Amino acid sequence: RRERGNAGPMGVGTEPERWTAALDGLREPVSHLRSEALDALGSLLASAGWVVEPAAAEPLLGALGERLQDSNWSVCQKALSLVGELLGHAAHASRLDDLASELLAPGLLAKVADPKVAVRKAASQALSAYLASAADLPRVLRRVTVGGIESADWRLRQAALLYLSLPNATLCRVASEPRLQAPIADLAAAVVSALSDENDAVSSSASQCLPRLCEAAGESWPAVL
Repeated sequence: RRERGNAGPMGVGTEPERWTAALDGLREPVSHLRSEALDALGSLLASAGWVVEPAAAEPLLGALGERLQDSNWSVCQKALSLVGELLGHAAHASRLDDLASELLAPGLLAKVADPKVAVRKAASQALSAYLASAADLPRVLRRVTVGGIESADWRLRQAALLYLSLPNATLCRVASEPRLQAPIADLAAAVVSALSDENDAVSSSASQCLPRLCEAAGESWPAVL
């Protein structure tokens, strides 16, 4: 691992040739080459201690966001796993949180409702890793969960509710924190509103989500309402 003075690992983006080759490989027309490019990116990230320099963050997250929509489900699953590793290990700054909310969160939510069990599992794990390590959790919680439930796309609304219906250690941990009562209250209001969603799949998912949210909030439930 290369170091610069006492600054620690230089981070991804400081080895231009390998970095560029890996990012370019994500757009290869052959699926196994895209898969190999994800492996290469994972190696670069791990060797850098999952440190992402500011200039490298947007192209990295943008490229990974594209692969969350990959036509090959195994490539998509690998991309989800890499995103989970990155968001779980990276030393987050607010900018990285913002980029992840913009470039990754919609794709992560969408894949929670994927037909493939392995893809759904990887998506929910990546979302949980993101929430567990976010620098500004109240803001991220609002943008990802409330934003998903209030999306114009019914598929994202349903996926957000499906994710919140899963056993979620992160949600249980944060629901009783005083600093999170406001975003949890917003989340509760969004779920209640979704009960009357014009789309039957969304309203049905909301009815399954509400008891889980009550359980997560525990004794703090009256306060968040």
